[in-house]
Order: sequence, then structure tokens, then C-alpha cells
Amino acid sequence: MSIGKKIKQLRELRNFTQSYMAEKLNLSLGGYGKIERDETEVTITRLQEIAEVLDTDLGTILNFDSKQIFNQYNNKTATANGVVQYQQIIGDQ
Repeated sequence: MSIGKKIKQLRELRNFTQSYMAEKLNLSLGGYGKIERDETEVTITRLQEIAEVLDTDLGTILNFDSKQIFNQYNNKTATANGVVQYQQIIGDQ
């Protein structure tokens, strides 16, 4: 997955608009849009600024895999009182 797509998905997970990101990065909306569309190269400095706005780090952006995030969300197994297994709660009841 491209850096631009990773940034876009992380932005969307934070419920930030492109306008918000552009404002925080002192970019025009079009300039920011080019980053997400991979129409411009992103420097390490700019990537660090983006990470800061997204309240994350460079490693998270570079290694971001939306499939992993959504799989973790859909496969929650722990509960406060036990473990969800085969759609039943077992454990401390």
C-alpha cells in the first residue's frame, strides 16, 4: 500500500478531514490532497509532521496495514468477565 493511502486511512480512522490536516500542516487543501493521492513525494520531515497531527509515529504510518486493524477490531475475544468463544461468554460468571 502506498504512503498516501496509508495516511488517508489513518486520517479517516481519526475522523479528520483533509481540510483539517491541510490547516494543521500549513498546506493548501490541494497540496494535502496530492500527498494522499501520491502525486507528490513526502519528505521525512513532512511525514513526521503528519504523524504528529495524527497522534502517531513514523513506524505506525510506514507499517500501517488496514487489514490488520480491522481484523483486530472484528476478532475481539476478551471480555471483562471471561472470553468470548463460539459466540458464548465463558469464564468468570
